[in-house]
Amino acid sequence: MQTSGEERREFQRLILGQPHAGTFQSVPVVLIEMGILGTRVLHKVPFESQRGDLRFVHDGNVVTMRCEVVRTMEVDPARYGGAGLASGMRFLAALGDSGNHLRAMLVHLVSRSLEQRGETSSTQLRITPGDGDRTVRGADEDAAGQAV
Repeated sequence: MQTSGEERREFQRLILGQPHAGTFQSVPVVLIEMGILGTRVLHKVPFESQRGDLRFVHDGNVVTMRCEVVRTMEVDPARYGGAGLASGMRFLAALGDSGNHLRAMLVHLVSRSLEQRGETSSTQLRITPGDGDRTVRGADEDAAGQAV
């Protein structure tokens, strides 16, 4: 049994810098997170069924994904622009060229996320060129000097 707040997703979703308007079935939604296996959307009214087609536009391309609603929770409408419900959806199939458009969208989101993290991350690698054999760690330097 799942405890409150436990993470159930296998892959993380990326927060969309600019929310995308779309529809699920005939219900208007706003996509706020996107991942390889699914998305999180905000909406004002309940969905008619747990399965349907999610449609939105990214980079001028219409993306249509067949989805299944995994869970729906009530959210604070004041915090989410009037939307009172948030739903997590699992992608079941990409229709037409939507798989290619979704991959392009994810590449863009991942690249942007890595660039943002790289500028502020304390774990960013700083690589300096070495001098061939003279690039030796301190512990190895003593052993190399004794071997000569």
